[in-house]
Amino acid sequence: MWKEYFLQANYLILAFLALDEWAPLLLVEMIEWPVSVFLRAALV
Repeated sequence: MWKEYFLQANYLILAFLALDEWAPLLLVEMIEWPVSVFLRAALV
């Protein structure tokens, strides 16, 4: 039982570290995507 919790904790830590590293890129993507969609809609 405790082993499962340990594995989950490890995954959470890895996910947190990955988010910390990728957060700026994700933020840029989140801003760029709606803008590009809006521009395409405006140009069509």
